[in-house]
Formats: sequence, structure tokens, C-alpha cells
Amino acid sequence: MSFDIEIKIRRGEREIGARIETGERVVALVGPSGIGKTSVLHAIAGLLELDAGRIAVGVDALFDSERGIHL
Repeated sequence: MSFDIEIKIRRGEREIGARIETGERVVALVGPSGIGKTSVLHAIAGLLELDAGRIAVGVDALFDSERGIHL
């Protein structure tokens, strides 16, 4: 299963962006406390509304701001 993720989230005054492409690899989010790792995971899970971007699993788009898809 592959993931194609490119997201932008605004949290207060901060903008968080992430770009993740996977195939059969393991992906880890690392960084200092407060950098936005949990916000990225919440956005991917659909718990936070995205400002822009795309989330696709395989060939199925779950979110695509340009195409107006928001599942």
C-alpha cells in the first residue's frame, strides 16, 4: 500500500507542512517537541481540517484541495 501526502495546516500563527511518499517503506516522523508531528498525524487521520494539499492511499484520494475532494 502506498501513501501520497502533501499537506499544509495553519495552527494559530504557525503553518505546518509535510510531504510524505511511501511504497513498501517504513516512515517515521521525528523532531523536537511542539514542531507539529501530532498535528500532521491528526490531519492525515482526518481529525484536523487541512488548509491545502492532498492525501491519497493507493490510487484513492481522500483529500485533494485542488479537486475539491474531502472524505
